Amino acid sequence: MSDNVYILGIDMIKFGRFPNKSVPELAAESILLALDDANLTMADMQAFYCGNIKEVN
Repeated sequence: MSDNVYILGIDMIKFGRFPNKSVPELAAESILLALDDANLTMADMQAFYCGNIKEVN
């Protein structure tokens, strides 16, 4: 594989329980924080990857 991969910005939301938010909503929040960290917009990106340890409702 010859494609380059770059990590341009990082961030994370606070640890805790968020009973009124779904995992995609929490991921979106984290993605927006990382974009802000990198001084980029969604239009600048090709893909987003987000991980979590365990989803609990």
